[in-house]
Amino acid sequence: MAGNRDARREARRRFAAFLAETGRYLSQPRMIILDRIWAWKGPFRAEELAARLRTGKDRVSRGSVYRTLGLLLEAGLIRRVPGSSGYRYLVPAEPGRLYVQCEGCGAVIPVPGRGVEQALGRVSAAAGFRLRRVGLQAFGLCSACSTRTRSDSI
Repeated sequence: MAGNRDARREARRRFAAFLAETGRYLSQPRMIILDRIWAWKGPFRAEELAARLRTGKDRVSRGSVYRTLGLLLEAGLIRRVPGSSGYRYLVPAEPGRLYVQCEGCGAVIPVPGRGVEQALGRVSAAAGFRLRRVGLQAFGLCSACSTRTRSDSI
């Protein structure tokens, strides 16, 4: 899991730099939240994260969780993806990673998106616009729901 450690280390560095640039304090609860997010497997809701951090040695208040999520969004370290029941926050695994969401079961699946980002960059530049980041949503059916839909319609 060296890649995950490197990604977490880079996220910590970027978050610390963002907080310093914006005149905010780098607190232990903020770093606990960031570390817990980077250890999470897959998408999560803010309330799920807050519930996991309510107890234990790394206890963090619900308010701190929500405020830190807002800062992480502002820093571009996590993305917000609409879900069937509220928003889900996702950790970008790497630049060029986009997400597709199943309209059947709500699964959120990471997919390579570098080509899409490059195309948007070219189109934006041609219009005189400097693209800073991409937040693209794509919806459809995952393979399991697609198979179920086909068999249900027969």
